[in-house]
Amino acid sequence: MRETLFPLSPVSRTDECLIYHDESKGVFENVWAHVLLLVPESASVELLRQLWKVRGRHGCEDKKLHFAEISGEKICQQDGSIVIKDWLQYGVEALRGKSSCVFSPSLGCKLGVIFFHTSADLDLYGGGIKGEKMLRYFETVLRMLLKGCAHGLYDQDNRLRVRGIITDGEPWHRKLDEIRILDRLISETREYVEIDRNAYVEGVVSDHTSPDCTDRDKAQFLQLADLLLGSIIHSCFRDLEHGNKKEKMIRPVREMLEKRRRGAGFRYSGHYRSFSLSFAAIEMGQWKFEQVDTKEIIYEDNQLKLFDLNEGAK
Repeated sequence: MRETLFPLSPVSRTDECLIYHDESKGVFENVWAHVLLLVPESASVELLRQLWKVRGRHGCEDKKLHFAEISGEKICQQDGSIVIKDWLQYGVEALRGKSSCVFSPSLGCKLGVIFFHTSADLDLYGGGIKGEKMLRYFETVLRMLLKGCAHGLYDQDNRLRVRGIITDGEPWHRKLDEIRILDRLISETREYVEIDRNAYVEGVVSDHTSPDCTDRDKAQFLQLADLLLGSIIHSCFRDLEHGNKKEKMIRPVREMLEKRRRGAGFRYSGHYRSFSLSFAAIEMGQWKFEQVDTKEIIYEDNQLKLFDLNEGAK
């Protein structure tokens, strides 16, 4: 019998990622959200190909997809909802680290969402005018989310190298500060996380039909991030009736989130360590984080199938 001279060890991989960022300023009064979609360079070509393919199949190449604009009762081409439904399914499959029925090999994308109050003491974050104070607070929470994703979704065997952050346009009085978001992470991250020396923050208009959009492909990933965030907000904080349009569209996202209910069994899921949801608030001067869970579905007889786990988070 032939002996192995050296013991086998797990093969370490490094995902070099562009990170797509969007936000929602209307989750609830004084509650906003950040979303980060981490796309490895090795996955971007195939995921983008599939997203454009779905658009072409339904004749929606020149329509911006936005979750907030979904209306009516029928999943159709007119409002792009037929494309959004397919995109959400592809997005959920792209988040698998293994055993994808769509992508081979699995793409290993990651998703992070943080909900946070805007009624914090903004004076703690410096700046002169209120808008600058708010933006610095906004950047601080974004950096916390990025750090949390890097440490919680990666490890020694699946390393992360951040190549840059692509954010949806530049809605503030200045662009997001690379020093406050990226440079400060260099000394704070663990050994399996690296911020590329040329890492950058770039604003791209997410509407690829706009003359102001500088990159139509990056705009697709930004739209996907928006759709995933909208689906999570509705899964966790909105009242949804079983069988209505949005409930049917976001089912793949809900099913993915509810895998966490398996407890220890979640470790065997292809979505284990592929997403992170948290609610952040400052209590007695310290940041506190709570897991965000899905809300119950309302059935026609008004009986609730699942307990509402979010009442405390509201």
